[in-house]
Amino acid sequence: MTAILEAKGLSASYGTNLVLHDIQIAIHPGEVVGLMGRNGMGKTTLIRSLLGLLPPRSGSVLLDGVDAASLKPFQRARAGIATVPEGRGIFASLSVRENLRFAARPGGAWTEERVLSVFPRLAERILHRGNHLSGGEQQMLAIGRALMTNPRLMILDEATEGLAPLIRDEIWHTIALVRDAGVAILVVDKTVSAVLSLADRVVVLVKGATVYSGAPDGLLRDPATMHRHLGVDG
Repeated sequence: MTAILEAKGLSASYGTNLVLHDIQIAIHPGEVVGLMGRNGMGKTTLIRSLLGLLPPRSGSVLLDGVDAASLKPFQRARAGIATVPEGRGIFASLSVRENLRFAARPGGAWTEERVLSVFPRLAERILHRGNHLSGGEQQMLAIGRALMTNPRLMILDEATEGLAPLIRDEIWHTIALVRDAGVAILVVDKTVSAVLSLADRVVVLVKGATVYSGAPDGLLRDPATMHRHLGVDG
């Protein structure tokens, strides 16, 4: 099966500072890939490269098996790649409804009504401006906005960072619902147990290089790697 989005031998840099080294990663239709690693290990840089926000120094990014070098970020988005960025990136001066409708692509399964049924808290605050929402509500809105594009693949960078435990649980439940609806997911988060329970495959980065790529069970059977590179005991 052809991957929706794939990096082959991808290296990337900021100026002369090489950040990613020969990365191989692929996200296939309907699967969840967890991208893991401590802070500063290259996860967000990899996402930026996949989205076309940072050109590769070497290697390639493929979209549906075709080199995406000529595709700008908005063209990759139109091809069905949605992102929930670190920091959420919602429009603070727009209402919840306006944030959702701004991103809407007609004709897909994810309508405003469906998104609000997944996030009833947003329905209660539909006329509230983005900067009047709590952090958890803003993250719900960011996910809802991504779903309104009717994506084939959703990329979440730090899916639950800074959220209260109950809100984190709600976000993970929603991500599972999105997966069950057939949307492929690439997720970055520090909640290792949640990522491992959700993902079909995981990739662990250390200083911009892959130290593990495979099934979650394989990582769970390697407590030394878990402790050394993720700061948790297996």
